[in-house]
Amino acid sequence: MNDFSLDYENAALREIAVHWRAYNSMLFGQSLKIPIFQLHKGESRLGYWSRHERIISISKDILMSQPWNKILAVLQHEMAHQFIDEVMQCPDSQPHGALFKSICKKFGIEQKDENELSNPNEKESFILEKIRKLLSLAQSDNVNESETAMKLANQLMLKWNVQHTDENETRNFKYLQLGTVGQVPLLKKMISQILSDFFFVETIWVGSYDVKKNKRGRVLEICGRAENLEIASYVYDYLNTIAQIQWNTYKKSHTDANKNNYQYGLMLGFLEKLLLQNNENKNEKALIWCGDPLLDEYFRKRHPRIKKMNSSSIQKHEESLRDGKKDGKKLVISKGIKKSSSKVKGLLPG
Repeated sequence: MNDFSLDYENAALREIAVHWRAYNSMLFGQSLKIPIFQLHKGESRLGYWSRHERIISISKDILMSQPWNKILAVLQHEMAHQFIDEVMQCPDSQPHGALFKSICKKFGIEQKDENELSNPNEKESFILEKIRKLLSLAQSDNVNESETAMKLANQLMLKWNVQHTDENETRNFKYLQLGTVGQVPLLKKMISQILSDFFFVETIWVGSYDVKKNKRGRVLEICGRAENLEIASYVYDYLNTIAQIQWNTYKKSHTDANKNNYQYGLMLGFLEKLLLQNNENKNEKALIWCGDPLLDEYFRKRHPRIKKMNSSSIQKHEESLRDGKKDGKKLVISKGIKKSSSKVKGLLPG
């Protein structure tokens, strides 16, 4: 791996310091005193807090190889150690013992490796496999067969989530961040709304940082059960990909078309289709999804200060919007689910 230039190291350290201040305010009530920030070589030690030198150090290797949310998870982890040493005055406590775990739980800090998508249990694997098969059937050239398969997949997801929310069980919630750091176009806002409304996850656009490009921006974070995250992640990739494919086809015969309007209409049409299917499922099965209060609690703990994003405004191109909406009502999520949150290779329809 090539070394950072000094400019990139300093830029990354400035971003780490910015996030340290934000977490000190949001999580720790301004109780911490700012330490020295540095980078070190090696992946065996992701980060460390030195109470004698008052240093928080982050591995230079993971800074280049891991997404920004993983770097921030390491930073929060080391801040928990700092809190125990300097605020609670317990420097002799076991490094990752009961006290440390209780502090992480109190402040909603993910413990190392805690958020990796674990293998689902046998019951969850069975459900996922059934949904995979139904979505594969949705590729059929027979329109009725495709629509029926998608409807059954939707029913199964609804039934499974309603049953599990009703049960008095412990839910192991996770989070994923999807896509690359950048701006949030209207298309991606619409996809975020679709995931939140129909795929049993909470969504939020969070600030992030691309270390290699020294670029700030936002990425989509989704929170939920592991099996719902896998499905929502696939749908995110699929809709982004199909929106580009549909646009490439449409613009060939509509040279004056507007891309933003067409893709916005495409997602509007698909959203209306899902809403119609959802209402039919409720009528047929008497199932109503009212959300999951435990997921809401997990989400609020991760994001105690939620800011509403300004709505994107676009100049209306009625024909593009209308045609996009018409095409969106024909969309069917197809192919099997693949565990990928950012790669589109292998996810194309057909």
